[in-house]
Amino acid sequence: MSKHLKRITMPTTWPMQRKGSKFVTKPNPGPHSLKYGLSLGSLLKEILGYAENSVEIKHILNQGLVTVDGKKRADPKFPVGLMDVIKNEKTGEGYRVLLNTKAKLCLVPIPKDEFSVKPCKIARKTMISGKKLQVTLHDGRNLLADSAEYKVGDTIIIHLPDGEPKGHFRLGRGAFAIIINGKHTGEYGVIEEIIGKESIEKTRIMLKTKDGEFETLTEYAFVIGEGKPAITMKEN
Repeated sequence: MSKHLKRITMPTTWPMQRKGSKFVTKPNPGPHSLKYGLSLGSLLKEILGYAENSVEIKHILNQGLVTVDGKKRADPKFPVGLMDVIKNEKTGEGYRVLLNTKAKLCLVPIPKDEFSVKPCKIARKTMISGKKLQVTLHDGRNLLADSAEYKVGDTIIIHLPDGEPKGHFRLGRGAFAIIINGKHTGEYGVIEEIIGKESIEKTRIMLKTKDGEFETLTEYAFVIGEGKPAITMKEN
């Protein structure tokens, strides 16, 4: 498997220039698809501007100066994606990976009290041995759930770095959501209505934003609060 991608073929969600060096570092296989995640090395070099080359990237990471979701990462190819929390241990600055209205991954500065907060969308749930409910989150985490109220499309707020669940936002009327796919990517607001009663892939939502309202697929919504966002958002 190639360790690099041609810059011209990288996902359109990556916020990097297509002109420049021929290749970009390809992230290791992990919880985030290429659409919603990129390598830690690319993030440090081309987005944050902490390094100019691979030698400087490795030097920064080997010193333990960067954490992802509260854990030190030394691999430049470590995948970083949607809702992950990045912290510069030297300066104390922290960022969350979000999507802007140009459908590009972006880093939003966050306050210290959010360094330990991560919204995770429930991707699927299954019953395992012992009739226990296991939910799989969008970042690949698996949690044993005590609550049968958890549904696919809901969001669990987890505490970093231990991954313990600390809250639950339901996908439904009154929920605050950001759109992560389609022509309204990066827009956010309150869900006014869920249209249709079939599976989540078939239903649609009506989302009210500060600029109006629109209809989109329910599966494109990532709930991040009830009535208002529980995390810092970037004004697009």
